Amino acid sequence: VEKNMSAASAGQFYISAGACAVLAFFSFFLPKTPAPKKGEKANFSDLLFLNVWKEFKVPSFAIFVLVSFLLCIPLQAYYAYVQTQMEGQNILPITVWKNVGTWLEAGMMFMMPWFFRKLGIKKMIAFGIGAWVVRYALFSFAAGAGVVPTDMGFVPMHTAFFLMIAGIALHGFCYDFFFVSGQIYVDEVTDPRIRAQAQAMIVFFTQGVGMYVGAEFVNSRLFKMAFGDKDPKAAENIELWSNFWWPLAGIAAVVLVIFLVAFKHKEKPGDREEFSH
Repeated sequence: VEKNMSAASAGQFYISAGACAVLAFFSFFLPKTPAPKKGEKANFSDLLFLNVWKEFKVPSFAIFVLVSFLLCIPLQAYYAYVQTQMEGQNILPITVWKNVGTWLEAGMMFMMPWFFRKLGIKKMIAFGIGAWVVRYALFSFAAGAGVVPTDMGFVPMHTAFFLMIAGIALHGFCYDFFFVSGQIYVDEVTDPRIRAQAQAMIVFFTQGVGMYVGAEFVNSRLFKMAFGDKDPKAAENIELWSNFWWPLAGIAAVVLVIFLVAFKHKEKPGDREEFSH
């Protein structure tokens, strides 16, 4: 039995390796994209983003970096804890249902140009932040809906399932509207000579510092406060997940208010068309 389980669990890695090999082969046929500084020596100013710090003199850029950092503090909880709640609520198989967000995110990428033309950069990013608020709220409401009975023939008929999957399905708005839009914004407003440094700085403050702070100082402490020594997967403790998600929704809501009030980027004629391309 253990051997069969091991073989079954290893299959996902073989599929992933095969997909990576296909993607690597496909990459050879992409248009040539020579590095802008090919042939130049690397220096510490590039590694430490020294040429980008001057961009903080632009208020909208500084606010965007701050907001990106703050939003990534609660963000880490989605990747670390959602599957634990899903297991406790019998929303199985987890990998299938959680991939709903991945598929919808991929589909959302095709719609991004249309949204850019209709909304503009500020509204796009604002909707992205707001989607995180709604997502955490949906996870909390799902916890209040209880556990899906194990003898239930069709899981999607349960309220907890609908609420949980609705939160996961928002991934396209959460990720594309905020992170992808943010990357495009940074690319458009920074000097072409320092764009790579600027994008690297954003990743450092979000996927690096932001998620580290979230994991070490916020989410883990909230989790302990919500559950203490109680089992987060036990049916009688499922409702305690609300005590975990609501504070994170509050953090995201505060970030949204900061962004709406302080982000003063002024669009110029043609900006929406440029962003959409």
